[in-house]
Amino acid sequence: MVIKVVIFDQDGTLYPRSSLLFQEQSKRTREWIKNRLNLTDEQLQELYLKLQKNYPNPYLGFESLGLSINEYLEVVFNSINIGDFIKNFI
Repeated sequence: MVIKVVIFDQDGTLYPRSSLLFQEQSKRTREWIKNRLNLTDEQLQELYLKLQKNYPNPYLGFESLGLSINEYLEVVFNSINIGDFIKNFI
């Protein structure tokens, strides 16, 4: 029996930031934060840089903004059709 696992890597340590899955996840994360906090693109970019610097774990950064990790997982992770990306890893 062969078991294959897909790991969602929020900070780019397990697979390259250039991968399509990482890019899609990052795009959806940014859109989620922007929409939830009603930010402009410029405000989002500034905030995102601060979060990356101050919170090595993205979940802690989300919580610092009053955002729900459960909502993040549902809105971002559950909305990604992993089948569109998995061929890159197998």
